[in-house]
Amino acid sequence: AGSGGGGGSRVGARVGGMVRIVVPARGFHEERISMQRAAKVSWAFLVDSGDIGFSAVFLCEGAATPATPVTPLGRCASVEGEYMNATEEKGGTLVLKWDNSHSRLRNKGLTVVINK
Repeated sequence: AGSGGGGGSRVGARVGGMVRIVVPARGFHEERISMQRAAKVSWAFLVDSGDIGFSAVFLCEGAATPATPVTPLGRCASVEGEYMNATEEKGGTLVLKWDNSHSRLRNKGLTVVINK
């Protein structure tokens, strides 16, 4: 379901369960979740300390405009979100990204839940 991101993140999230992710200083972590038409994905996370950049984008297969912003990049300490691929004729990939590039010294620990 998910894939590790760049910058040396540790432990990928499992779809359908709670997991811990550590995003290194100046690094990021991405989860890529395959979605069919009319599928729904929800997510929630909590940062142990401080904040982290987070964004969500839907990449539609074969669309003229391939990326649909779901949650614009913003720094936060916790987020709950949901996306339903209701308007697309084709499936695609939901990309959840945690970005810790603003932190020069501190890794960020997260507790993440993704449900599909």
